[in-house]
Amino acid sequence: MPTVNERFRDIRKELGFNQQQFAYELGISQTHISGIENGRDNPSKSLLKFLCAKFSVSEEWMLEGTGTPLPEWDITTDKGAIAKYNALRVSFEKMLLAATGDDLACMVQAFCYLVGALGAQKLDLQETIKYRKALCSTVDELEKLSTMVSSTVLPSKTDAMGWVDFKNSCSAATNRINQSVKDAINVYLEKYGEEMKL
Repeated sequence: MPTVNERFRDIRKELGFNQQQFAYELGISQTHISGIENGRDNPSKSLLKFLCAKFSVSEEWMLEGTGTPLPEWDITTDKGAIAKYNALRVSFEKMLLAATGDDLACMVQAFCYLVGALGAQKLDLQETIKYRKALCSTVDELEKLSTMVSSTVLPSKTDAMGWVDFKNSCSAATNRINQSVKDAINVYLEKYGEEMKL
């Protein structure tokens, strides 16, 4: 069974950090990280608890070696949603640190748009939930469409019917995206009567 030091190393690699980056994230020296991973030092319980809280790592796995390192997220619960957010935040921050120029500017701008859209200004709680669900549907469909068009498994150049099916699937996904955007906007417009909805 792996030791806590080995699990410490494994989770660093799982999260995609080198030792220097991990040291920065945890507020300790790279030498201490190296010492822990090589078995010369032992991580304190408070360091392990901090690591688990910051990166949504299972404390049971980290301390005892039982279960799995990263939880199965049930984002329908408060705890699951926060854990998922923490893991994605770490991933997003790593992408930001690797980005430069126009790529960095576009990523930050997209993030700002999303945060602004989630604000749901001038809506009550029920309207806000309905609006945010429509936004989630929009982004979900966009992600599916992006995955579809970037797939390495596309029809061959001579498969005309395959390309027709592929185009129809993309068109259907685009229509679902348009409908989700309308659903979000209609949360605002329905206050002015059904005839004002898109």
